[in-house]
Amino acid sequence: TGAGAVTNGKVRIIYDSSVLSLKSAVKGSALSGAMVQINDPVNGNKPEGEIVLAFASAEAFSTEGSLLDMTFQNTGLQPGDSTNIEVKVEELALDGAVVETENRNHLYEGRGRPHAAGQTG
Repeated sequence: TGAGAVTNGKVRIIYDSSVLSLKSAVKGSALSGAMVQINDPVNGNKPEGEIVLAFASAEAFSTEGSLLDMTFQNTGLQPGDSTNIEVKVEELALDGAVVETENRNHLYEGRGRPHAAGQTG
């Protein structure tokens, strides 16, 4: 996030569910000491295409490292294709004061050819 020290926040991740399927979303190294809630399609509390991460800590911590580690299955991107993963910081605070940050989009590139159901290789 490039935000420095924080105590709490909420981040929403939006991705194209027609070409990506979320396999896992776990808290990242930056949140090791924080209370974390991840709402995603794997847990059944968000539709495919959306992940919401909320976190809070009694002590300020650095956002260096990852906040959320995600694994996707390529379900429709061909080699050379790409899709955006939109990361929206909805809230970021340090002891109640808003911390300014920038929202960033990430590019996911297809590697290898997706297979139809039942195919291998």
